Amino acid sequence: MAQGAEKRTAPDVGADAEQHYKKLKTGQVVEILIGQEVDPVFVSEDTLRKASRYFTNELNTANQSGIQVTLEFPNDDLEAWKIMLYWIEHQKLPEITYEWVGESQETKNTRTLCRCWLVGEKYLVPTFQNAIMNALLYAFNFKSVALDTVKEVFCNTRPQMPLRRVIAEELVYATHIGKIHGDELFALDGVIGLGKSLIDAKDKHAQTSRLRGARLDEGTLLWKEYMVEED
Repeated sequence: MAQGAEKRTAPDVGADAEQHYKKLKTGQVVEILIGQEVDPVFVSEDTLRKASRYFTNELNTANQSGIQVTLEFPNDDLEAWKIMLYWIEHQKLPEITYEWVGESQETKNTRTLCRCWLVGEKYLVPTFQNAIMNALLYAFNFKSVALDTVKEVFCNTRPQMPLRRVIAEELVYATHIGKIHGDELFALDGVIGLGKSLIDAKDKHAQTSRLRGARLDEGTLLWKEYMVEED
């Protein structure tokens, strides 16, 4: 980094979640296999049932066999699951610290938060999604959105989903301040739904760009726009 250059920060969401994930491997009850992991983790059935209707339905079906219940999620992101498992047991996110890190780590952290939101959406855990959204809005105070994150989010969300909206707004902001240049946007050609979302985001940017840094302020209530309805 050049002398005098401004250092940026990014969230490290992994430490507490990693420790908690390892602890789960020593328990029993419901086996869960995630991604390409060969060793399951073990989670209390009651804890899973309380977490969401999705897990309740899956467990009701699996319990009919009368054998050890194993839930498999081979296509999911392991890091996102580690954080969601921590949330399911503790009803809070693992500690998010901010430290001087490199560009690649900053991008990885914001992408992981997006994947957490998507996992919460997939398995009907809205309280987790909203906690993640708060962390993501805070993270974007320090880091511009990456193009591969934009593509991944739009490929896994529907129109008007809060995550899609905030990612479109961050892309508009990043181009406005010169962090992303117009010719770089060609990498997003063919991303379904992006054009309409960018138009909406540009309109919002023109009206409320000065409030972007205040999205989490209680006084503005802007954060409510990005929350999903909780059960």
